[in-house]
Amino acid sequence: MRVDCMRRALSSGVVVVCFAGFGGVSLADTLGVPADHTTIQAAIDAAGNGDLILVSPGVYAETIDFLGKEVIVRALEGPGATTIDGNGGGPVVSFVSGETRDARLIGFTITGGVAVNGGGALIDGASPMIDLCWFVGNESTGTALDEGGGAIAVLNACSPVISRCVMNDNVAESLGGGLMAIFDPTPLVSGCVIADNTATFGGGVANELGAAPDYVSVTITGNAANIAPGICNFQASCTISNSIVWGQTQNVTNLAGGSATARYSLIGGSYPGLGNINLNPVFEPDAGSVQFYRQAAGSPTIDRGENASAAADELDLDGDTDEGEAAPMDLLGGARFVDDPATIDAGSGTAPLIDMGASEYFVAAPGCNAADLAEPYGSLDFSDVIAFLTAFGTMGADADIAEPFGQWDFSDVIGFLGAFGGGCP
Repeated sequence: MRVDCMRRALSSGVVVVCFAGFGGVSLADTLGVPADHTTIQAAIDAAGNGDLILVSPGVYAETIDFLGKEVIVRALEGPGATTIDGNGGGPVVSFVSGETRDARLIGFTITGGVAVNGGGALIDGASPMIDLCWFVGNESTGTALDEGGGAIAVLNACSPVISRCVMNDNVAESLGGGLMAIFDPTPLVSGCVIADNTATFGGGVANELGAAPDYVSVTITGNAANIAPGICNFQASCTISNSIVWGQTQNVTNLAGGSATARYSLIGGSYPGLGNINLNPVFEPDAGSVQFYRQAAGSPTIDRGENASAAADELDLDGDTDEGEAAPMDLLGGARFVDDPATIDAGSGTAPLIDMGASEYFVAAPGCNAADLAEPYGSLDFSDVIAFLTAFGTMGADADIAEPFGQWDFSDVIGFLGAFGGGCP
């Protein structure tokens, strides 16, 4: 069993909460950056299989290579507070030595990568997990018809998991402004936003030459390319479910025998498949530099997905050791399968139905203040403390209650304690 125990001071005592399985954390050594090692790469160099590397907030000017090790590299306070900047020195993150799903990168902004393949991350013949990372401002300079991946490149037979990530404003000179998958890989891409990227072929994603990705609960929008600005399938196939593919001049393009199978997805221009729709998704604008493309009230994507197509919780985001259940959290750390009472269920499954896209439309709970996070609402008790600690440990939206938003730090703890101490009217 994998266990990550987190201690948080609450009121006059200390509450200890253990998240079994969260982020693949094992009972092994924990290395701090910069407390124990001044760079992330130095910590990886020193780590052994099963070790946890916890990275404090800051900007780390470096590129990192997992070196085939089964280690977890996790930002303590999430991508809003912790950045790895490659400064043009190659892929910012490399998984090129047969890494397995026990090699995990969690909670960073990845920027400044410039490489032939995979400006932000290069995954070549490896199957790691990447969760809750924002890939912004990376570039693939490769110009050949088998090179690309502005944010991420996945090459050769492998099966990585890329979940709850944002790929925003990346560039590829050739293939895949957001993501390129080529030469027979089968990546799972779930709960991600791939938006506002540019390329020559496949502005959002380029699936090429035997690739067979699975896109589940993704939002692909606003990408640009000379050919196939949304999803490009060239001698490759992909599956699309519970997703939004909208706002490109061509949203899905199949070339040279390429194909896409889609179901319960919003795809602009229409696309055949059970439960698919062609309606404006109605996004909520974001004030920050990173765009999440959340559904606004009244979006036709709400309560319209297929529960049976939800991605599995392979990262055990809720720490209950059940990696076969449906992933319980969305891109922003909110709960999945949230019913909107103002929307008629039009998807498939037993209510509550999952929404299409990377985020779940959220209707505020009837709590009395920010600390009232769990039933019974209208009173503050230990169930609210547990709910806050769980959300804090998994970088969930319920625990991000104080500025600076997008970070999970002591200000959120103080905010919760203040609201809890204030009590309900």
